[in-house]
Amino acid sequence: MVETLLHELERGTPEAWGFLIVVAAIIYFLLQIFDSPEDEWIINSAISNKKFVEYCTDWILSQYKITGSYRRPCILISYKRKNLGKVMGTFNPITRTVILYWRHPNHQNNLKELLNTLIHEIRHSLDLRNSQSNKLYNSQTEQKGYFNNEYEVVARKDADALQDKLFDWAVSKHLICKK
Repeated sequence: MVETLLHELERGTPEAWGFLIVVAAIIYFLLQIFDSPEDEWIINSAISNKKFVEYCTDWILSQYKITGSYRRPCILISYKRKNLGKVMGTFNPITRTVILYWRHPNHQNNLKELLNTLIHEIRHSLDLRNSQSNKLYNSQTEQKGYFNNEYEVVARKDADALQDKLFDWAVSKHLICKK
């Protein structure tokens, strides 16, 4: 049968192509049913996005031994759909503000990536507490580049290390659930 189908495909018969399209559609359908990627999670509809972020921020800060003076950052959620490039979040050390770009393509369907970004920016709020650390951050960015800046390396490392733990905690607290 396979040889016959291949022969008919070579000849370009509509029946062979129709059969091939039906088989491809069935395979696609089965993959959609049985493939359950981990990014098919949503925030519990009983809480707002802002409250979700506040709970997660509390958990993140509980993972650090904070010494000295520390002022919790203000966390804003931006829903603007603009070309953000690779920027998924920012921290402004002067205003002590974290901005999460909720509609960034990497965040829209992937809560783990959103949590990773939140951890990363909270880490910056811990490291960049004064003008001296901010100057050092800028100096390292000029000398080593953004990717090799030690503050960025530490923030990425912490975010990667804590992301799954935060995700599991949020599931255990029913803050997120399967779609």
